[in-house]
Amino acid sequence: IELLEQNQCCHRDLSCGNVFIDTDTWQVSLIDFDSLYHPSLLMPGATTCGTSGYAAPYIWTNAGMDARISWQLHADRFALCLLIVEFLLIEKSSKATGEGGILEQDELKNRNGKELKEIINTLRAKNPQAATYLEQTIKSKGFSQCPSPQEWFNFFKTIPGLSTSVSGLKPLSS
Repeated sequence: IELLEQNQCCHRDLSCGNVFIDTDTWQVSLIDFDSLYHPSLLMPGATTCGTSGYAAPYIWTNAGMDARISWQLHADRFALCLLIVEFLLIEKSSKATGEGGILEQDELKNRNGKELKEIINTLRAKNPQAATYLEQTIKSKGFSQCPSPQEWFNFFKTIPGLSTSVSGLKPLSS
């Protein structure tokens, strides 16, 4: 996501089905770029604005989801946070939504709900900084208010066990 942002791009449809991680190398691969944003591109009339369970509450209007709101730089940051939370919490016994994630779109839209509260509490016990980032993201009023890829990179360097895998990686901006 940092590489995309450095090139003024956004995937705009990050979800568990569009992100693959090699757990041996931690290489991340993205698929499904049909919603790609770049300021030199015209927004397609039939573009999406994300996958249910990963869409920011501020893209909703009285008429439903409005893709024009996500046609901007940093539009991946909301979904990035949700994906990272899933990667931190997901277990074989985890309950998944219809889209395969762990968060319900209605709870994200309302910024409140039983499952969301449980996820925040579980995350707070395991990774307090990640819980803070999730709360910041849920309360955000725009994509740029969500944690940046660099903030997440720095966070991952603090996790015992994972920090050794990440320590050999360098953020793209350095």
